[in-house]
Amino acid sequence: MNKVEQDNTRLANVTQAIWALVDKLAPRRIYMTASSSDEPGAFDWDFFIVLDNDASRRFWDGSFAENALAALGIKTQVTVAGVDDFRSALQVPHSLAAQAVEEGHLVFASRQHQHQEALAQRLSA
Repeated sequence: MNKVEQDNTRLANVTQAIWALVDKLAPRRIYMTASSSDEPGAFDWDFFIVLDNDASRRFWDGSFAENALAALGIKTQVTVAGVDDFRSALQVPHSLAAQAVEEGHLVFASRQHQHQEALAQRLSA
């Protein structure tokens, strides 16, 4: 497999992983960072997932998402936070939330929640 084919395969795997997380967790946001693992040519994807505060507790420890991704053959580490905790953590320098936003890539944002948040901000102004 040449480099272009490898890159296309990695992109397809990341896309599949993101949509699997969206399907299983209905998150508000997903941030992703990629880092090389100890294995040559292998990648680990780290995901920071922001859920609604009232999301099912079975999603909160990250293992549900990690298991869903493992079923796709994707080795990853997942951090999960509720939206209120995420917003609070953004105010703390070097917190995981701040690092995810600063160093990672926003790979999914719920349009439904974006519209709700924008409306709430306009009404409170």
